[in-house]
Amino acid sequence: MQVTTAPCGDASAPVKPTTPLISFLERLQSAALATLGPDGFDPKLYVDLPLKTDLAAAEEAFARLPRPGGVIPVSDLDRFLGAYFGEAGSDLVHTEPEDFVAEPEGFLPKVENPKVRAWALEVHSLWKNLTRRVSDEVRRRPERHTLLPLPGPVVVPGSRFREVYYWDSYWTISNSSDIATTSIIPVDLNAFIYKMELDIAFFAKLIGDNSTSEKFLAASEARQAAIKSIFWNSEMEQWLDYWLINLCKDGTMVEKVLKSLQSSGLLHVAGIATSLSNTGQQWDFPNGWAPLQHMIVEGLANSGSKEAKSVAEDIAIRWIRTNYAAYMKTGAMHEKYDVEACGKIGGGGEYKPQTGFGWSNGVVLAFLEEFGWPHDREIDCQ
Repeated sequence: MQVTTAPCGDASAPVKPTTPLISFLERLQSAALATLGPDGFDPKLYVDLPLKTDLAAAEEAFARLPRPGGVIPVSDLDRFLGAYFGEAGSDLVHTEPEDFVAEPEGFLPKVENPKVRAWALEVHSLWKNLTRRVSDEVRRRPERHTLLPLPGPVVVPGSRFREVYYWDSYWTISNSSDIATTSIIPVDLNAFIYKMELDIAFFAKLIGDNSTSEKFLAASEARQAAIKSIFWNSEMEQWLDYWLINLCKDGTMVEKVLKSLQSSGLLHVAGIATSLSNTGQQWDFPNGWAPLQHMIVEGLANSGSKEAKSVAEDIAIRWIRTNYAAYMKTGAMHEKYDVEACGKIGGGGEYKPQTGFGWSNGVVLAFLEEFGWPHDREIDCQ
């Protein structure tokens, strides 16, 4: 791998790691966009393609493709992809998880309703469908793959998300754990945001938007100072997450937060919306995402307030119902849901809605573990 380095905090030259294969796939990606147009184009597909041949042969064949009007015809692009690349995602192959148990001992003891219990076991069984291992070919010819040769099996989110992601893995692993995410200021998240601020400053400057560049450069400098002062532990010589345990037990603050949430316009019949802006993008209204439901519910439930815990359970019930209804209609768990209607699947964004789905499975099981489901409570949309 070739890496271009930049001085710390220098917004004029962000770090940009490259490999010959990735550089070529980026060119292929751009050519495919010109050929297919935005409606028929999924940018992720092209960086997931494994080579069938050496890179040099593929590059030579790509250079020879006809380009009338500067655009490769669809038929020629399809033939090229079929001849020189394997199927996207084929470098991860399905494997059975060795420790999978169809109904683990002590599984969801508070779920009394038989319909809900049967569904929860189906959701639990989806981990088998989502388990993968790196193919032997990746280890034999790593230069032909963008996938890193991981040592053991992994659980993937599903659909186009063919590889393992650390943020999905959190909810996959901890679907029945009690981890106080809302009590922590995480160092890794702030490091990512710091890099994002530097990148925005760089690109804004590149296009002549000096005002935006200066704004995000100043934000990155403030964040860098905060990271040094808050996260650095001189005794351990490490940057560590910062815990806010005492803050979470502040009854007055909990009351204010709860009141703010209830009057925010974010809480709907099928869960909490990501924002109030209906932009057509997937991280905006009316979409609700499992991780956000879980973090808010967990924070309210662990706040020490009976009222907040009651609201947390109500949100969890709404979310469980919409997941159940959508599953009964489609036979799948989904990446996101429309919080305006029970059982409605989310949409918008740069790709088609995905199924699988790692964090949705994990959050539903975590909610059922925490709150259960009484025998006489209806699971169907109300």
